[in-house]
Amino acid sequence: MKTQWVNDITGTYYDDYDEAREAVLKFMGYTDTLKNTLIEYINIHGESKVLNGLAIPEFGQQICEEVFQMAEEHFLSDYLVEIETEDEEDENI
Repeated sequence: MKTQWVNDITGTYYDDYDEAREAVLKFMGYTDTLKNTLIEYINIHGESKVLNGLAIPEFGQQICEEVFQMAEEHFLSDYLVEIETEDEEDENI
């Protein structure tokens, strides 16, 4: 068995996870994923944390990185599908 990843947006198959991940993330900007993740982040951590991030750049950078990481995880879980396939060696056994 070998692992492949499918870009559920385009239907393209990849043998390399990093290549598949990058191909899927190219589409994230066309969705509401980032906006919805920011709303989720505010609901979890409160408005005051985000407002502090606007006032203190170092704190804001950390928040931004956390929000982008969450958004990527949500988007990848929705559109990058891991599958197990028979590889040629398994078929010959």
